[in-house]
Amino acid sequence: MYRIILGLVLCLSVSTYAVIQDCGSKVGKYHNVTVSDCPSDAATCILKRGTDATITISFDVDKEVSQVKAVVHGIIGGAPLPFPFSHPDGCQTSGLTCPLTKDNGPYQYSTSLHVEKLYPKLKVGVKWELKDENEDTIVCALIPSEIK
Repeated sequence: MYRIILGLVLCLSVSTYAVIQDCGSKVGKYHNVTVSDCPSDAATCILKRGTDATITISFDVDKEVSQVKAVVHGIIGGAPLPFPFSHPDGCQTSGLTCPLTKDNGPYQYSTSLHVEKLYPKLKVGVKWELKDENEDTIVCALIPSEIK
């Protein structure tokens, strides 16, 4: 598992453009992932310390989903480290109205993450997962980023 993640991080670090990759979507499929102030032709998304970064994910689900929970990790040196996130309930604060059904998509999830000033300046893969009530991954996006 760590070898796969490390391989993804290494591939992302040498790519020409910020290629957001699917990292294990199972219950759904995303169509588009955007990060505020990140041009589509950027090699990495810059996350400025002391500011908020907004992520928006447009996606569909393959079955009814009654709960959506966001789980965020920073991938550093191949190791996933939990990214503190104060509002993980996607049905409460992200523009989603649960339950989600297969026939009513696409859905748009949008939220902000505060990039603390105390975070070190480094390149990091941001792994953003939306999970359902069974902890199954609805969508997962790996975003090449750099904290500055």
